[in-house]
Amino acid sequence: MAKTLSELSQEYIEYLVQLGKSERTCYTYGMDLACLIKFFGPDLPVEKITALSLGKFFKSDVLLIHPKVNRPRAEITVAKNIRVVRQFCLWLYQTRVLDSLPLPKYIPLGRDASKLNA
Repeated sequence: MAKTLSELSQEYIEYLVQLGKSERTCYTYGMDLACLIKFFGPDLPVEKITALSLGKFFKSDVLLIHPKVNRPRAEITVAKNIRVVRQFCLWLYQTRVLDSLPLPKYIPLGRDASKLNA
C-alpha cells in the first residue's frame, strides 16, 4: 500500500533528526510540510503529486497567505517553504519512493541538483 503524504513527511523529519539537524530546523521544516499537507490533504498517496499539482500549490493562498493575519507571507518565508518542499521531493526521489521529480520546471534545483546522482 502506498504511503501517504502525512506518513512520508513524518519520515522525512525523522531522517533530518538522524542527520543531526537542530530541533528548531526540524520544527520549521515540519511547519513547511504542514502547509503542503494542508493543500493536498494528509491521506494523499505521494505518487499522486505531479509537477502540475505542485505548481498549483506554489501559487496557492495556502502557501502565499498567512492564515492567522490574512496577509501575504514574506517573500523569504515563501522561498524557504518552496526550498523545503523541493528538498522533500528530492528525498522522495532518492529513496525511490517516487520514480521522477514532481517539480515544475521553473523551480531551480540549485545545489540540490548534485544530490540527484548521489
